[in-house]
Amino acid sequence: MHNFPAFQKPPRQIPHPGRSFTCAVEHCGKVFYRKHHLVSHMVSHTEGKPFTCPRDGCDATFRRNQDLRRHLRNVKHVE
Repeated sequence: MHNFPAFQKPPRQIPHPGRSFTCAVEHCGKVFYRKHHLVSHMVSHTEGKPFTCPRDGCDATFRRNQDLRRHLRNVKHVE
């Protein structure tokens, strides 16, 4: 095992060297090493935001359910 100083991160492990998934959207070109990361990223290119905060007075909307769940965990809605 390698020892790295606290300020330096160890090199990132690539799950399948030589295999990557590139976003095909024009002017994006982000590269992912796991297919499900690309699939999740593709949602960022859609216009709709189907996930809405259920709290009264909050108009927050999200493209992904996981972002709504994070919002509900982190935001303290004032009542």
